[in-house]
Amino acid sequence: MLVPVGMALEASGPGGPDRGGGEFAAVMLGCIGSALFFIINAALLIVALVKNRPAAKPAIACALPLAIILGVFLLEQFTV
Repeated sequence: MLVPVGMALEASGPGGPDRGGGEFAAVMLGCIGSALFFIINAALLIVALVKNRPAAKPAIACALPLAIILGVFLLEQFTV
């Protein structure tokens, strides 16, 4: 979903050395979505720990956004 949004933003923006804003906006939207996902799952993890329920699924769900964000930044280092 973010790739077409980034491409559309890039097509409508300036050309030349000022290009790249569309991809950056798409990456930032992905990071914001991952942060919201992390916050919700962190709250579910706390509730599960307080109520003595199994907390494995919320703990894994908390680790996924962090892994995705780190993966994006590591891929950026290899592609630039």
